[in-house]
Amino acid sequence: MKNKIEKGDNYSINPGKEVKVTKYAVSGDIKITDSAYLPHNINPTRKLNKYEYIDIRTGEIKKYKEATEENKIINLRKKYKRVLEMILNNFDGSNNELFITLTVKDNISIKELKKQFAKFRRKLYRLIPDIMYICVFEKASKWHAHLLVKDNTKKSLYIENSKLEELWEIGFVKANHITKKSIYEFNEDRIKRISNYFIKPNSKQDIPINESFYSKSKNIKMPKNYKTLYGNIRPVLNEDYFRNQESTYLIKYENDVILNKIKTENWKQKKNKK
Repeated sequence: MKNKIEKGDNYSINPGKEVKVTKYAVSGDIKITDSAYLPHNINPTRKLNKYEYIDIRTGEIKKYKEATEENKIINLRKKYKRVLEMILNNFDGSNNELFITLTVKDNISIKELKKQFAKFRRKLYRLIPDIMYICVFEKASKWHAHLLVKDNTKKSLYIENSKLEELWEIGFVKANHITKKSIYEFNEDRIKRISNYFIKPNSKQDIPINESFYSKSKNIKMPKNYKTLYGNIRPVLNEDYFRNQESTYLIKYENDVILNKIKTENWKQKKNKK
């Protein structure tokens, strides 16, 4: 069984269609997701258990293939989306947030990197007890970590690089306020831009299967989702928001039959409404 995803043409969502609404806590922005499931093009397979599925066209029972490198990347992409949702729900580029990169002098494994990060995290909590964070582990030539941190008790957060290197001990550290224009060219979508840099799927192919690529504090929350008719939410959006992005993707079976198409609309809260 192999499905593929392709970009499709945007379409207007029917006012009577039920959609998923995601509201991000910090920014107040909203994402609308419409799944235009096509029942006449139903997936011809049914899962029986974690090892087998049945092809309802022929009645043949088949076994799932063992995890491959391709499947691993697909699964990682799903997890990246979860991390992206957490970033968008908890960070917005305010002055009490920092983007930190932790590098290492010597080649170490991801397991060792995680051990070192756990030590760093304990020291950081002693320095700033009320901090919240999301950390992503990545490999280029060497393993390193990208870290978003936030102190909700202060309007501004600043930690000298020298102090962070003292806490990290095993390599170079760089910290910036993520509102600063740098190689990421931050603007109104600065947190989205850093999120895309933060979680580059193709760069994590070296992560072993079943090895987590991120860590987060317990106070990091996922955004709240609910379902409603598009016609019910659209007047609110027109009044208090403006649509800054929309995209549509087609989910196709291996014979190019369209199983589903998914449209997302991103609505940004107007400044005078915050």
